[in-house]
Amino acid sequence: MVKFLNKITLKSNLTTGHLINYSSKIENCDLCEETTKIYSILEEIKRVQKECCNGNGISLDEEHLVEIYERFIIPYINCDIAKIGSINDVIRLREHIKEELEKVTNENSKYILNILNDILTVIINAKNDKIEIVKLKNELIVLKEKYRKCKENEMILKRELDKCNGVKNKSSGALFSGSLGIKYTRLPPLIYFTACINLTQAWYKYLYPGCQIDPDNYKLVKDYIASFCSKEEAKKELMRLIYNKYKDDNGKWI
Repeated sequence: MVKFLNKITLKSNLTTGHLINYSSKIENCDLCEETTKIYSILEEIKRVQKECCNGNGISLDEEHLVEIYERFIIPYINCDIAKIGSINDVIRLREHIKEELEKVTNENSKYILNILNDILTVIINAKNDKIEIVKLKNELIVLKEKYRKCKENEMILKRELDKCNGVKNKSSGALFSGSLGIKYTRLPPLIYFTACINLTQAWYKYLYPGCQIDPDNYKLVKDYIASFCSKEEAKKELMRLIYNKYKDDNGKWI
């Protein structure tokens, strides 16, 4: 454990150097605000593990440490969010950490294990934040479009009101007048039916409209769906977004 932690923190010094120096990469990354914190945590682990007594050190399997480092820390500090492990991996690793916490007596060892536990929490939340950001950007696009249409309708109604008040065409008249109305029902968009058949694909189509399926982003979407309490909750949230995007103020499909 001690040798491996020393090894990975030394590696991290090299890997995160460009991020710690606030290079352009971190400035352009929406999800790496916590990178410097991860770096500091790794440095703290490195410092504390030197103080651990050999007899009371951490016996967490090296394979678990390797997994935490390679499947969570490295993708995170490299802004490769799609390659981060799933929520199920986090749950499994946290269980191993919990078991180890129950065995160790050295306070420094407990400190390291709690830090590793917190690192997993921060990183898996960042992974879900990636989808949340994409989702909010899509909602913002929908709101902007609805606002634009409202402004257009406001101008049309204002012109009609001016006509009714005689501001324009005061003497205009017509021999015949009347109106013709046609009623029709619009079907829900294709994404609505897709959500009933393939929830993951429907979520992907909403988040990345008009894009070819990218394997990394598709996996990210699958993991995001898994973060909901159930598939029904994930479907309910998607339907809310679909209704907001494809229904007018009267609740009709547009």
